Amino acid sequence: MIDDVAIELPLKKTVCAAIKQQSKAGVEFKVRDPLDNISDILNRSLDPKYLPPSEAQINYAFLIAGALNLMITGETLATKGACHAFISAHVDAFRLSMKGSPAKVPTRKKPGNT
Repeated sequence: MIDDVAIELPLKKTVCAAIKQQSKAGVEFKVRDPLDNISDILNRSLDPKYLPPSEAQINYAFLIAGALNLMITGETLATKGACHAFISAHVDAFRLSMKGSPAKVPTRKKPGNT
């Protein structure tokens, strides 16, 4: 539960009418997990900078931190915006540190070569 937060869910009149009719008829609602559905709706409504960072963002932040010997705080990993700010603040230094480094791209063996 979120304290002091009220969320208005705008519903079409037709949906409200159908809910009332179904409720009066005593028919159960067949939503698998209504909280997941509401969470999806709310996630699409939020400013992306307040959402959790993507796995790719987190991995890139840790790659930068490792290369530059930096610490990553929980605050940095809390939101896309904070993670983006960390990456933006250090990406140029990271790229400079990687210049001249051997590529760390794994090579695939060709069939027949052992």
